[in-house]
Amino acid sequence: MPDNTVSLKNNAEKCILIDASSLFQNRLMNAHSFERKPRTAKPAASSTSSKKSADPIYDPYLIKQISEYLISVNKPWAYRLNAIWCLGITTGCRISALVRKGKKGKASDPDDDYTPLFIRDIMDTPDTFKERIILHERKVKKMFGPILTKMATDAISLYLSKCRKGFSMDEPLFIGQKSKTEAIEEGTVNRDFARVKAALNIRTAFTTHTMRKTFAHYAAPVISKLRLEGIVFIDPHTLDIIRVSTCHYDNSLTKQYAGWDIPTSDAVRNELSRFYENPSIMPQVERLLTLASQHKSHLNFSRED
Repeated sequence: MPDNTVSLKNNAEKCILIDASSLFQNRLMNAHSFERKPRTAKPAASSTSSKKSADPIYDPYLIKQISEYLISVNKPWAYRLNAIWCLGITTGCRISALVRKGKKGKASDPDDDYTPLFIRDIMDTPDTFKERIILHERKVKKMFGPILTKMATDAISLYLSKCRKGFSMDEPLFIGQKSKTEAIEEGTVNRDFARVKAALNIRTAFTTHTMRKTFAHYAAPVISKLRLEGIVFIDPHTLDIIRVSTCHYDNSLTKQYAGWDIPTSDAVRNELSRFYENPSIMPQVERLLTLASQHKSHLNFSRED
């Protein structure tokens, strides 16, 4: 038998090491020991990604309350976030189409399709908005042109008049305090969302993706309402319509792109904007919330004396 080999004797209590080097013996004894060595937990990898879990705003009255709260704060970050909020929930766009992510996002790069939203993308002149916003959907590398609703233009006008006096058309729309030529990052917007979540005690997951999910959540009842009013949609599947509207890129999700013509798309967004301002125009949504909350009555504990 060659040197440094091991012979194991059949013994229920221990193993006997024969003619093995001391180093190899130590390794075997550790392998057969019943004592577990404490393991040091690996630190969680830090991530700068803004992709977090998010929920839609289920209470339709909270949508306007968020906007009213931001205006009442009367600070630049709040006016800016209100403009982002109203734009996001009425267009259904991704946050990466509005602010900076991984690119410099400076006014010196006017031809970069993957820079954030510039003022020139929403306005024809310093006094006139475009009919449609020009969005560069970075994730799917597509141009996106949803209609600008009154809710969005009112919020952007307020932000520009309060915080961006003397702005240039070639500046990014959403900037920080340090530079007028550099757009804010997604992380900044998510931190602002965290402020609102704490201030209004929002109990659901509330991030930048909440805007997109809120749009999709309320687009379904709006589409149903318009159908009842006689507006015919080419595509009979509401979910497919929402997927096309939100510019999804994955065929496994969209199944097929079909049937939402531009006038119908504009009608849904305008109706959504009116609904956000006054949820009572769709009583079926309030009825749904009432039915959903009826189960809570049995949760009250009744004690018999």
